[in-house]
Amino acid sequence: MPDYSIFGDIQNYENHHRMGRAREVALWLTMENDSIVIPNIAAGSIRDLDYIFDGYEKVKVAGISTKSKLPKREDRELLQATIDEALIRMPALETFVVYDISADNRDADILFSGARENGIKVVIPDNSMKIRNRILKVRRETALVVV
Repeated sequence: MPDYSIFGDIQNYENHHRMGRAREVALWLTMENDSIVIPNIAAGSIRDLDYIFDGYEKVKVAGISTKSKLPKREDRELLQATIDEALIRMPALETFVVYDISADNRDADILFSGARENGIKVVIPDNSMKIRNRILKVRRETALVVV
C-alpha cells in the first residue's frame, strides 16, 4: 500500500492531495478487490481537523496510530484533539483499532479513555514493534536488578 501520510510541516494542499489519493486507493481496493478497508484517521496539524472526517459519518471502524505522537506534548495534544473530534464527527463509530508500539498500553489507555466512556470499543493489537519494545523493556528492567 502506498504511504499517504499526513504531515504538519508541509503545505495544506499537499495533505489534501495525500488524503484524496489514500481514499482513491481505498475505493479501488474495496470495489475491485472486495477488500475490507479500515480508514485511518490522522492529522498533521490542528487545521486538518476541518476536513479529515469528511465522508466518514457512517464509518463504524477507524484506525488511528499513536506512533511518534506520545513523546512530544504538542503531538499528544493533537492526537487527543483528533480522537475527541472523531467522537463528534463520526456518529456511527463503534471501534478504534489503534496502532501503538509502546511496551504497555498506559498512554493509549489514557488517550482513549473518553472514547471508551462514550461506548467506543478500543482495540490495541500486538504488532512486531510493540512486541520488540516489550522485550526490550523487560531486558532493561532485568538488567537493573541488583543482586
